[in-house]
Formats: sequence, C-alpha cells, structure tokens
Amino acid sequence: LRGLIRSDLLPIVEEELKEEERRRGKPLTAAQRMKLRLTYDSVNRAVWVKVPAKFEVKQGMVHPRDRNYKILTDMVSTERVEKAMDTYKRAIDEAEREVKRVLQELSGRLSKKLPDIINAIVFCQVAK
Repeated sequence: LRGLIRSDLLPIVEEELKEEERRRGKPLTAAQRMKLRLTYDSVNRAVWVKVPAKFEVKQGMVHPRDRNYKILTDMVSTERVEKAMDTYKRAIDEAEREVKRVLQELSGRLSKKLPDIINAIVFCQVAK
C-alpha cells in the first residue's frame, strides 16, 4: 500500500501543484498548496488526495467513496490504491474480530479463576 501511495498518489499532488504554479505564473502560497494535498481520513481509514472543488479528474483517477458509499468529490485516488486500501481494511477488520475472540476466550477462562486471583491479590497486600 505504501508503494502504491508513493507511485500513484504523490505524483498526482506534485503534478497538479506544478501545473497550478505554471498557470498562475508564480509560486503558490501555503494556503493554496493546502487545497491540494495527500490526506489521511481516520474515519474512513483511507489515504486520498484532497483537491479543489473544480478539479478535473484525469485518466486513471477516481473520486473515492466513503464508508457510507458516498462519492467524495473533493478527493481523488486511483483504482489500484482503492483496491489495496480495501484489502487493507478487510485485514484490519479480520484482525479486530480475531483479537476480540481471543480476549473473550481469555476472559471466559479467567472468570472461573477470579476468586483465586482476588484472594492472591488480597494476600499480597496483607503480606506487605
């Protein structure tokens, strides 16, 4: 995924910034550069390129969809990055389910020994 972000998304940002500076005939201000940048959306667990409202999607680019399947017109990505992120998100979800299962199993085993654990803690406190 990291390699795809570097090979697919970073060039979009760099190319568009250069193109915008060429159109304006002068370097962009920090505020203007922030309108076109690589961004991480923690809610959607995704990395996208944030673009201005009037951005023209070029060949190979797509407007991604958020977790509610709404098209994000202020973001762009590529099909390859979107597919890799989908695989990544599925792996995260699977790992989360497995961790939850293991913790529930451990909790079930420990709950049977809880009185002994509490007695051991109390004994340790009294022995101090």
